[in-house]
Amino acid sequence: MKVKNKIFEELHINDTHNIWEALIDNWYSVEALKEQTGELPNGQYDDVEQMINFLRNKELHLKLLKTRGVEFGSMYLSAKRFLRIHYKG
Repeated sequence: MKVKNKIFEELHINDTHNIWEALIDNWYSVEALKEQTGELPNGQYDDVEQMINFLRNKELHLKLLKTRGVEFGSMYLSAKRFLRIHYKG
């Protein structure tokens, strides 16, 4: 199985995550990366790896659910959409 398929299966990313809502997803994907790394995205391949790490980081998910509430769901969905569109693996 290709690496991309394996990661998408692990993170439950599928064809429904291929619609990019520019205003919402641009904002929340940056927020997700900022929460994961503590820095703004750099526009490099590293952003894809950090987004994978964001989706795997269950401890951060719990923290964000407590501190950001419903916004966490938007970040999580935008992270999936980000990977669906940008991951080349």
